[in-house]
Formats: sequence, C-alpha cells, structure tokens
Amino acid sequence: MTIDRNERKDKRQVRHFGSSHRCLACTRRLVRVGGVQFRSAAQGGICRSQRVSLIYAGSSIETGSKVWFPVARCERKEVTSISTIYDVARLAGVSISTVSRVLNGSPQVSEEKRRKVEEAIRILNYRPHPAARGLTLGRTQLIALIVPDIANPFFGELARGVQNVCEQYGYAVVIWSTDGRVDRELKAIESIPRQQVEGVCFVRHLTDETSVRRLVEQRVPAVLVGSLPQGITLDSVGTFGTGAALSKILDTLVARGRRVLGYISGPSESLVSQVRREHYWSVVRRFALPVDDHLIQETHFTLEGGRMAARRLLSGSGRPDMIFAANDVLAAGALQAAHDLNLRVPQDVAIIGCDDIELAGLLRPSLTTISLPKYEMGQKAAELVLSRIQHPDTPWRHHSLEARPVYRESTNLLD
Repeated sequence: MTIDRNERKDKRQVRHFGSSHRCLACTRRLVRVGGVQFRSAAQGGICRSQRVSLIYAGSSIETGSKVWFPVARCERKEVTSISTIYDVARLAGVSISTVSRVLNGSPQVSEEKRRKVEEAIRILNYRPHPAARGLTLGRTQLIALIVPDIANPFFGELARGVQNVCEQYGYAVVIWSTDGRVDRELKAIESIPRQQVEGVCFVRHLTDETSVRRLVEQRVPAVLVGSLPQGITLDSVGTFGTGAALSKILDTLVARGRRVLGYISGPSESLVSQVRREHYWSVVRRFALPVDDHLIQETHFTLEGGRMAARRLLSGSGRPDMIFAANDVLAAGALQAAHDLNLRVPQDVAIIGCDDIELAGLLRPSLTTISLPKYEMGQKAAELVLSRIQHPDTPWRHHSLEARPVYRESTNLLD
C-alpha cells in the first residue's frame, strides 16, 4: 500500500534522509517515516517517486497509537527490514525484558502480555538472532569438529555423521581443518572459548599429544576420535581389527604365492602412519616376509604422494608383488604408478588400501581395502559429546567400532 497524503502531511510521519541514502530497489532518494528510527537505509524507507511503498504494521497492541515498520516492496525487487526485539516491544506495548521472557519460555509472564508479544512477533515476522540469543542464555548450540584434512573423503564422511546427529538435537557444527599441523590444532583449540562452542569432537591425527592435553585444559565437553594418550581422561571413539583385517587379506595372498610386501606410509608424525606401520610389521613377521628398508616408503597423504612412493617401490630390483598403503588415497596413487610402469594389477602387483572411501569402489581396478565405519564414528562422537553436555558428571566412555576387509579387483580376492 502507498502512504495516504494526509499521513504525509503529518510532520511525525515524513522526514528526509540525507541525499546519500537511496532506495535499495530503485536507487531513488529515501524519506524517513514515522517515529521508527532506521539505523540504515537498508532497513527500509520510501522513495520520493512512490515506487517503494511502506507497509503499515498496524496500531500498537497496547496503546492503539500508529506504528510504522519499514517493510518495503519495489516493482524491481523486495527490500525487507530486519525487525528487532525493540520493534516487538514497541508494537506489543511491553518492556524488552517481557519480550525476552516470552522468547525464553519463562512462566513469569501473564497470559495477556504473552498473547500481545506473540501477536507482535507474528506481525513483524521477528526471528531472534541465534548468536545474540546464545550469549544471553549461555547456550550457542554449536559443536566444533576439528579434523586434519576436510578434503580427505574419510573425514568428510565422518563429519556427515557428526552433523546429522547434531542437527537432530538442534545443534550446528563448525569445522576446523588443520592440515595435520600441530600449530593449527592448537590455534583451533585455543579459540574455543572465544567461539562459544558448547562441545568439541577432536579427530586426533598426530603422535604429538600437546593438542589433546590443551583440549583437556579448556574444560569443555569433548570427545576424542582416535587413540587416547596415557593419563588422559576423555570420552573417545576408536576402531579395532585393522591389523586382523590386513592379516586376513595377506593370508590368502601368501597362500597363492605372493612373497614380498611393500608399505606406503604417510608422514612419520602421523599417528595413523605409525599405527598402520605396526600392522605392516606384524604381518611381515607372521608370514616371514622379506625385510628391507627400501620396502617402506614415506610420503604425504595425497594422490601424487602415493604415486611417487609406489614408483620408488616398483622401480629397480627387489620389487614387491604386494603393496599395502596407509590409506585409500595413497593406494589410488599406487594404482596410477603401476599403470605408468606398465605393470598389471593384480597380476604383477596386488594393492591394498585402508579406510574404504567411496573412491575405492570406483577405481579401475577397484581397490581391495580395509573398511573403517567412518559415518558411524562421527555419529557416535556426536552422541557422546551431546550426552556429556547434558550430563557432565557421568563416567567417561569409550566406544570401539570394528574394521573389516573388503575384497575387490586389485587383489583378485573378490567376495
């Protein structure tokens, strides 16, 4: 609707903005309407050509006086103001503290005032700002997830499990990706008080325990995903059976005549690299396989890193006829290296990954790997941290999920 001419004659109804304030929709000069104090032109107004019309919200529920709110529409696009708690209080004819009590569900508000506030909220389509509401209540409903590398599909799937559980309980998830660096882990952990998160899911990546111990010092509900250091008390989620799954795969390969196993490791400071190197040595000892420093190649956790490490393994004498890679990304790089060297997989070299990311089943040949329940790990971590927020004094809990072998074309051991 447009403003009536009589209304425009009322000196309280029309005041000009400065010439720098323009209609967001058609760029014409704006005028100020009524007693509403616009903090910026973006909160609404009316252009002098009447192309933007101010919508009248109605009379004050309490006093009956006219109240204008700057919700403007244009023939080109809509310009909508952001209503505040002050607008709600003014339209309802109550104090700001009364509006706040209604929003927070306090019983210390009469039914009549509650009805007025709720009607004002409906008219203005008011939505409390979640951050401001969180600061007022001491509740932000934010969970932090700290991961080494969000680009790695393993952590993306784990993050999906965390997020889906948190959403069910009205929580949002903030993700920090640290690139596997201790300084970035510490930076993320030390920002927790400033970010006002209510809980943390921390995916441990490094052998260095500094970040885990700093997390404990923050005294915030937290869950560790991975190996719990000695002397640390936290809720945790882990896996078991990775070594047993590798041994089961090797059992069949060795029985078919394979004799030399190479290992592509991630960086030495990575806890995953260290643990899976121990699995490698375990199967080497069990099956009495050859031992040679050349058979272990360390690299970074990337496709190119896996490709270059596998080229070193497969070039020259003493070439392995089996390769175990610390994760599926490295194993995919090894497949590429075999192709580059005109080696057939699995006839010339069998390749085994670990994690069972989606890529593993899409590669050609598809990748035999060890499946870790990534999504379920994320779900369980979220459940534990939300439970710790609600019940901070319950005993510490640890959940361990089983890994299992998945046979595909890269070893010719299909299920």
